Amino acid sequence: MKTIKETRFMVYRFDETNLIFNNVWLETSTSMTEEELKSETLTATDLVEKYKPKFVLADDRNRQSIYDIDLQNWIAQTWASACVKSGVIKFALLLPTDIIAELSTSQTVEEVGAIPVEIKYFDELEQATEWFGLK
Repeated sequence: MKTIKETRFMVYRFDETNLIFNNVWLETSTSMTEEELKSETLTATDLVEKYKPKFVLADDRNRQSIYDIDLQNWIAQTWASACVKSGVIKFALLLPTDIIAELSTSQTVEEVGAIPVEIKYFDELEQATEWFGLK
């Protein structure tokens, strides 16, 4: 995977051969403000729309921020829109290790509703990439 962008809070990568977009939260994300979180979400979704992956691998293991209900809805709708526009077929999510952040993530995914994208949770990177069924 080639790194296509790095910020203070996240690394974004793209695998051109397998059409996998990967965003990895960094440990620095523990001190994010809501505005910084929204900015990272927009960066990620803009990159998804630009690169048009078939698969998204969101690595939230280092994310410890909690999303309030309004933010959950905003994140869910922003990601859902970008994925549908770009033709994403599978979205693998590595859950945060913090239990409260994990619950917040699960609640956010519930806000997505019915879209033509399979979404599945994983604890391990290998399980997530195997689910894409590329090899």
